[in-house]
Amino acid sequence: MLWYILARRAKARAREEFLTKIKRICFDHADALGRRYRQLVKQDAYGRTEYDRWGEESIYFARTQLVPTFVGNEMRLFGDLSEEVSKIIWATAMAARDQLADKATEADINKMPGHEYEQHCADLLRKAGWDVKVTKGSGDFGIDLIGEKTIDARARRVVFQCKRYSAPIGLSAVQEVMAGKQYDRADTAIVVSNQRYTPAAESMATTGGVLLLHHSDLPSLDRLLM
Repeated sequence: MLWYILARRAKARAREEFLTKIKRICFDHADALGRRYRQLVKQDAYGRTEYDRWGEESIYFARTQLVPTFVGNEMRLFGDLSEEVSKIIWATAMAARDQLADKATEADINKMPGHEYEQHCADLLRKAGWDVKVTKGSGDFGIDLIGEKTIDARARRVVFQCKRYSAPIGLSAVQEVMAGKQYDRADTAIVVSNQRYTPAAESMATTGGVLLLHHSDLPSLDRLLM
């Protein structure tokens, strides 16, 4: 009986030490995991979140960053604890994703690819309490984000066109978001950018009731919509 108790304790200790090791490795790569999560997880036109590409990324991360560090019986533990390992990778990515918006400098933002800029804007909106869907970029009339929130007892649905450019934003972005608003039957259409807007874009936006914002305005969006 004593041998059985000691064996169970040793097994539990080995499992705990293995999972602690997994958490440490994931923490070392937290920013990269968070960035990949927000790049790969999107929602389709029906509101269904698609995790397939993130699932493939998790497997790739485990194969390239975790498995090469295993010694002794850790590969067997990995097989036994695969579900717990997946949860650790996912939780690390989610926590890091939520912090990326706070860490990003203007210099970082100005270098972001378009899809990462969309995710950055989505993160800013989520931190402000918005329920945000990042579209797949096709079949959505140019809409990048759809946000929903109840403000002063009124449910609001807003469509966003996100433009991370190196030059002023012109007419096309305003035209696209206006079409997206009509298609989606949204309350408000917004273009978000890191740049200023051309006079022609500002004129069309005024006529069409489109808001032209800088991404730094997103945390205060509730006030702008009142």
